[in-house]
Amino acid sequence: MRSGDATELFWDHVSAKPPKIWQDFLDEVLDKINPLTRRPKMAVYKLASNKELISLMARDEVLKKYIAKAEGYHILIEASNVKKVKKRLEEFGYFIDNI
Repeated sequence: MRSGDATELFWDHVSAKPPKIWQDFLDEVLDKINPLTRRPKMAVYKLASNKELISLMARDEVLKKYIAKAEGYHILIEASNVKKVKKRLEEFGYFIDNI
């Protein structure tokens, strides 16, 4: 049953205009349905244990536009920006042939 179906059932069979406390409860329940959105065009990479690389990722203004930091030295890059990140890293002397 989709969340909209559940709400419609409630409105049709219990009350078309529920009291505020019930509406708040329903809204809270609906907010908890499927709270995560899959990002299929997002690439996840783990940084090598290299202090210079980690520092570069943290301070370079160009790279910061394209990456999001995650736990455990992982970064997220939108698939459309992977080549830009690769090119920028190559400007700093990194050789990347696995992306």
